[in-house]
Amino acid sequence: MPHFEIARVEQPDEALERKQLARRIAVRLGQLCLRPLEWDVLYRRLMATEPETLSTLASRHYVCRESVRQVEKRLLLKLRDSLAEFADAA
Repeated sequence: MPHFEIARVEQPDEALERKQLARRIAVRLGQLCLRPLEWDVLYRRLMATEPETLSTLASRHYVCRESVRQVEKRLLLKLRDSLAEFADAA
């Protein structure tokens, strides 16, 4: 017997809340003082559909993979601390 999922229809007020939350998170991310390597790790590794490897990012920034790994670790801590207030809203 085939399995069917019932699609949940988002209500207009839920869509508005989601958009407002996304906007607040984007503003908060913009307020972070990130270096170019941190921004690159954020977009090309953490937010990408197909994340780049540590080696690729390391080559692009002329650093070793371990440096990129350490940057990624510190960045995740910054993000966690900065975005903690949004945890319950998501």
